[in-house]
Amino acid sequence: MAIEENQDISPRQAGLVAQTSILLHQVEGPINLGSTCRAMANTGFQKLAYSGRLSGLESAALRFAIHAQGILKQAQKQPDIDGLLDGLDVVFGFSPRDPWTDGRQLDLDGFHREYAKTLAEGKRIGLLFGNEMTGLANADLARCSWRVSLPTAKTYVSMNLAQAVLVVLWELHRAAAREISSGDA
Repeated sequence: MAIEENQDISPRQAGLVAQTSILLHQVEGPINLGSTCRAMANTGFQKLAYSGRLSGLESAALRFAIHAQGILKQAQKQPDIDGLLDGLDVVFGFSPRDPWTDGRQLDLDGFHREYAKTLAEGKRIGLLFGNEMTGLANADLARCSWRVSLPTAKTYVSMNLAQAVLVVLWELHRAAAREISSGDA
């Protein structure tokens, strides 16, 4: 069902879809690419851009994008980080690391607040995730408006790429669903 046809969608959910792009920098695995598309479909997001060696036509990517092949087929392949960030007003970069002390690091609650503020301002938002092996380089994180750490066990701080995307999108989807049920939509 197209987003315009969904009568249960709140203005916030419509903004989530229209204003937010999921960005995968140097994605390496076709399974993670396809699984990210499925996570996006599960949570109502539609805009995907990625960089790296994958074409998006790999059989594993298509197979793991169950019921989300449309997202994969509409995804914009970019040559590099510049292409991913082009045209966006605010970028949230996700990493378990934060080697800076510049005040641009957010925990998950801070992310919710800044995201809601940015959404209300009508800005174009990018959610940037790094690849499976190395995540985002410091130079890539430095280009982000905000850097967000996802809470994990201290014994294993790195998440799988598609799982990290799902956690973030599920949190945003859940917040928008609460808005509908509380009548704030």
